[in-house]
Amino acid sequence: MATDARSTAGTVAVAETRLTGTQQVSGVFDGGQARFTGAGALDGPDRAPLFELADGAVLKNVIIGAPAADGVHCLGSCTLENVFWEDAGDDAATFLGASEAATYVVRGGGAPEAADRVFRVRGAGTLTVRDFEVSGSR
Repeated sequence: MATDARSTAGTVAVAETRLTGTQQVSGVFDGGQARFTGAGALDGPDRAPLFELADGAVLKNVIIGAPAADGVHCLGSCTLENVFWEDAGDDAATFLGASEAATYVVRGGGAPEAADRVFRVRGAGTLTVRDFEVSGSR
């Protein structure tokens, strides 16, 4: 199903995956429009991220449902492409790169029910966001 990257309308998950531990990503991870949620330790108060991306990793075509744990953490340069958060939780994505040369790219996707921050840069580098839809964020 083709989804307009600028709209969260019509994002229908084609599969469901419950993660009980953080999914480590290096290279490209294409979720194929599956919904990922946290279970077990990822559903508790000291939540780890659902996805942790290594430097240079790409996460694409993923729907992050509730509970979203601590969303996505990028440890260096990363690309989030067509990633949708149904419930962004504390932060949808946190960027933690140590190098000023780190580049974080968000292309397409959305967070229609963002009650708090959506993107948080807690490291060095530059964040570029294109065609991402947010509502409700502060």
